[in-house]
Amino acid sequence: MKKIIAFLKQPQSWFLALIFALTAGSVAASLVFVALSVHEWYSYVVYALAALFLTYAVYAFVICAKRIKRALTAWLKKFRFTNRLISDFGFRTLFFSAISFLLNAAFALFEGILAIVGHSVWYGVLAGYYLVLSVLRFVVVLFGAKTPKDDVRRRVNIYEACGAALFVLTLALSVAVVQMVLFDKAFAYAGLMIYAAAAYAFIKIALAVRNLMKAKKYDDFAVQSLRNINFAAALVSMLGLQTALISAFSEGGGMRFMNAVSGGIVCFAIAGMGVYMIIRSIMFKKVKENER
Repeated sequence: MKKIIAFLKQPQSWFLALIFALTAGSVAASLVFVALSVHEWYSYVVYALAALFLTYAVYAFVICAKRIKRALTAWLKKFRFTNRLISDFGFRTLFFSAISFLLNAAFALFEGILAIVGHSVWYGVLAGYYLVLSVLRFVVVLFGAKTPKDDVRRRVNIYEACGAALFVLTLALSVAVVQMVLFDKAFAYAGLMIYAAAAYAFIKIALAVRNLMKAKKYDDFAVQSLRNINFAAALVSMLGLQTALISAFSEGGGMRFMNAVSGGIVCFAIAGMGVYMIIRSIMFKKVKENER
């Protein structure tokens, strides 16, 4: 019995794979039974097994997460591209920012279509905001990749230009916020899509904050520019989610006030970040000039 308990505390890889497969199968079967309203005795057995497997799978994942990460990292480091992706924070930032550029450009196109179909200034301004933000990210990735790491002055110029662009972009965002408040406009998601949007927005803001903190320790102004852009995009996503949640679930008349407060906070936060980037760049260049 002690051997079984010890084995369950520190499961081997083959047993983990089996547990994860059984968890996925039992959870899928449970969802099918719920959807089809099955109330036979075997359905309750499946529910119990799903709960049991899911509980142990979560425990095993937490316990073995470091071991899984080490094994996966060791395997990925065998390849040149993935090894650099893991080891080089700057390269990883540039790579994922390029992917983010494509996703944001697609989202901007989607917002533009909604603006045209719905004759909405709100969606139109947001489409323009995300489009310019995508172009800004692309420009930073392009110049960041071409600029040598030891060319600090040029990277500071990229950082300064990015700060100025974020400040100007806030003016466009403020137009959308004013239009949203005056005309009670908000994001709208069909059915259960609002929960998926909520999960996406919270994950996005969590990752943006985490990467923003990490970027401060990384002495590269181009990387910090990209992380600041991602943080600005995450703030706007949270603003859109908040308006959608209030519109979907609030029955009171506080929608305008809440949208005005949250919209103002987001606009001031992004504008403040842009001003900070400009001031920091100017001060950094003055220090470098005095050192000569």
